[in-house]
Amino acid sequence: MRPIRFEAADSRERTQIGEGLTRPAVKAGRLETGRKEGKYFLRHDDGCAACGAPVEPGEPFYLDPETGEILCEEHGRERRGESESGENAEVGENAEGGPDSGVAEGTDGSDEEPNGSERG
Repeated sequence: MRPIRFEAADSRERTQIGEGLTRPAVKAGRLETGRKEGKYFLRHDDGCAACGAPVEPGEPFYLDPETGEILCEEHGRERRGESESGENAEVGENAEGGPDSGVAEGTDGSDEEPNGSERG
């Protein structure tokens, strides 16, 4: 599985995720639960595994679900085999929609959006 792109980090330490991303977060050893701010969080306080850059609030980052590594924008694109413009990106592998979106597109094979409406 290719690295999963998150559009914007909530903080340097963690980002709230929906239930559909808990499986890759658990596999990566990065799931946090039991916080008053929300139910599920992805921990990324160690920064980019390739260069050590911190994950900045509001900035995109990647999770490699196979290695458990967090990657900055540059190294995440590189690992996915994308150019800076996003060429060769497969549709449906971005975690977009905010903390309550529930599922990142392409993570469960479903053709439904988290709110129940179909993609189109």
